[in-house]
Amino acid sequence: LTIDLPLTTDFEYLKLILRLRAETTSEAYWHMVVRNNATGGYLTGSTDYKYIGQAAYLQTSGGLGGTGSIGDTNGITYIRWGNGFTGDGSEEEELFYLNVDIYNTVGTDRGPRFHGVRQAENRSTDEWTYMEAGTTGIVMSNIQVDQIKFLKSDGAEFSNFGHTLYKVTR
Repeated sequence: LTIDLPLTTDFEYLKLILRLRAETTSEAYWHMVVRNNATGGYLTGSTDYKYIGQAAYLQTSGGLGGTGSIGDTNGITYIRWGNGFTGDGSEEEELFYLNVDIYNTVGTDRGPRFHGVRQAENRSTDEWTYMEAGTTGIVMSNIQVDQIKFLKSDGAEFSNFGHTLYKVTR
């Protein structure tokens, strides 16, 4: 799924509300990459992104659960949204809901930043449900971003159940 971002300067930051559904059971994660407006290419280098987040998880029975950190602050090829595998969309609890605030995408004096909260999503491979208290991703170069792309880490198909992009003004 690719989402075009505005290149105008009439906003403070962007807010993206997104709903996706994986189509198959797999041990895969939701990833995001950005496109550099100057080159028209997506950043996929080994140190293009850094991200960190806090995840909570609970077993279906409610008997086991906890929290854990996710991320890579050495540099990686993507921003990961969530510590648990994707659902397969067979039930409401296996859908991916994400709210993301997007900063510094216009101009080239600051690296773009993304801060998102993932709602609960049941992993399709077992009895665990994950949610993110918050994940922050940073693009490690000062670029203007004109597009973001969401994908599954295994390259499998998924459905877009809609997204909304808002400009938040001062």
